[in-house]
Amino acid sequence: MLGKGRLNILGMGPHLVPAHCWDWSSRANADSFFYFIAANMSIADLGNGSTMAVFPVIDPDLFTRKYMGKPFINLYKLERFMCRWLAYSGDEIFLDELLFKPENSLVEQSLHATEAKVATNGDGFGVGWYGQKEVPGLYREIMPAWNDCNLQHLATQIRSSHFFAHVRASTGTATSRANCHPFAYNNWMGMHNGQIGGYEHFRRPLEAHITDMHYAKRMGTTDSEALFYMLFKFGLEKDPVNAIRTMVDTVTNLQNEYEIKEAFRCTMAITDGDRLYCLRHSSDRFAPSLYWRHQDGRLVVVSEPLTDDHSDWNKVPESHVLIANKSNVQEIIAL
Repeated sequence: MLGKGRLNILGMGPHLVPAHCWDWSSRANADSFFYFIAANMSIADLGNGSTMAVFPVIDPDLFTRKYMGKPFINLYKLERFMCRWLAYSGDEIFLDELLFKPENSLVEQSLHATEAKVATNGDGFGVGWYGQKEVPGLYREIMPAWNDCNLQHLATQIRSSHFFAHVRASTGTATSRANCHPFAYNNWMGMHNGQIGGYEHFRRPLEAHITDMHYAKRMGTTDSEALFYMLFKFGLEKDPVNAIRTMVDTVTNLQNEYEIKEAFRCTMAITDGDRLYCLRHSSDRFAPSLYWRHQDGRLVVVSEPLTDDHSDWNKVPESHVLIANKSNVQEIIAL
């Protein structure tokens, strides 16, 4: 116990799933709570007096080091945030410079994500990169990213000036290579984090917005891949931003038509090998996290910063699209 008004961490069970407790008796605003709990809570009882939130943290020491004493915010209706992803554009680098080497690398995030509902993203991974050809290369596997020695060998040998990487935590669809991101069609590539609330209730009408030509290329069963292929019908190759807007509106309209109360939350990255479009959106106020940094001619867009020091990372605003041409951020526009 760390005393009244301080965060108390209690390790429970062999998997170190702790309970995090906050004494609200000294706070006027009893429906505010620690922002890490907001991003990760499974169960909470909020109200006057004592409040407890219980949620999984794989590494309590890491949690304490990074989040003790951080500010509070108001959050409601928390749901599952899934995956972690990274998009890079700039000078040619080896993939391992971002996948493995940073202190909070993408592979590290696959084990210890700090701004996601689940700390572990072990339901597969994928990398997609542009090299000598116009179409991207893909390597996707159902093993956890931290447990695939082939990924580490490839990442130390493959150089690219434009690549995606993604670690997956499934929300119910099968763990298979076809369901691992990124997805590719001709020279286009896309990946996604988030969830369409109530997707199972209107999956068929949603997928009706995929053309027959593109539906024939759909290999998996995820809402993520459906969103990717829908963009082509909506004009991705001519006007990517308008295609993204139309996709968001289509999902929202279907949720309203089917009276779905669950939120539509997502971050998404789309590229043609040169231009990069990164969406952060939610139908409520709780979009998954998304950051970007431009440094020394290199642009990195990530679900969460690759360094413990967040000072040089910029957050993409909710319901905005970051637009970049190669490594140059051109604008960040509202939907």
